[in-house]
Amino acid sequence: RPPRSTLFPYTTLFRSICLVSTLFPGVILDQIPALPVLPFQLDPHRSRLQDYHTPDLCVLATIHKLLTRDEMRSAPKAIQAIKDEGAGVRAKEVWLDSSVMEKSERLALAKSQGKTIHMAEVMPIASIKFWESPHKRKYKGRLVFRGDQVKDTWGGAAQFGAMYSTPTNTQAINLAVYYGLLKGHKLTTADCTRAFLQALLLMDEETYVVLPKELWLDSWHGKYRQPTVLLQKALYGHPLASAFWEMHLRQVLIGDLGLVAVDGHPSVFRCSGVQRHVSSSLST
Repeated sequence: RPPRSTLFPYTTLFRSICLVSTLFPGVILDQIPALPVLPFQLDPHRSRLQDYHTPDLCVLATIHKLLTRDEMRSAPKAIQAIKDEGAGVRAKEVWLDSSVMEKSERLALAKSQGKTIHMAEVMPIASIKFWESPHKRKYKGRLVFRGDQVKDTWGGAAQFGAMYSTPTNTQAINLAVYYGLLKGHKLTTADCTRAFLQALLLMDEETYVVLPKELWLDSWHGKYRQPTVLLQKALYGHPLASAFWEMHLRQVLIGDLGLVAVDGHPSVFRCSGVQRHVSSSLST
């Protein structure tokens, strides 16, 4: 630190500048260089409200109106949509109805055997498709695994492995689209029906789900309060569902169809003679 005496001239000068600039603003400080600026202009207000009634400004949309639990239970069409979805899921043998057991009995049995199992609920979700078009409205039902509430035998949070999926990146999708748009090439897309439900749930621990009343078999009423069944497939919502789906997809594409994985591009595959890009979101 320099001696105090050497700081005196600078502090005195600073104080003098402050004093003079305060008494005579615009005389001293206006000589200090400044960055270039633009004159302030008040931009017109942009309204957030859009015109949805002028045909030229309207756009097509497919809006799903998600129903609350009370709305779902009070709408017979919503309940029927849930039951129809349940029938489709049952047809895929996603869970094993013959393994039904009361939840409390299931947990008691696992504890007596010192066995770790996973337990969660199946949650029904109902929505109205094409909500923006009253004449097209249709009730849709979905079933999801409560991945946020998976418990083990002793009520603790269930532990899962470090598995993860590697979906196609944007660069690979753009390259596939570019290749398909070249002269003489062809680009096609397809969606996998009930994709995750095709994959087996290859867990070390058995996973059981509590089914909602909308999915109960007739023989279960009056016999069970919380019926649990063995989950066999990767139901949507399970923390590892996407990873098991990727394993299943690779087995089909590489093992059954003979495709080859492209290095450096996850979930991209090709076959000899024809460049082919396949992923869970784009298939060409």
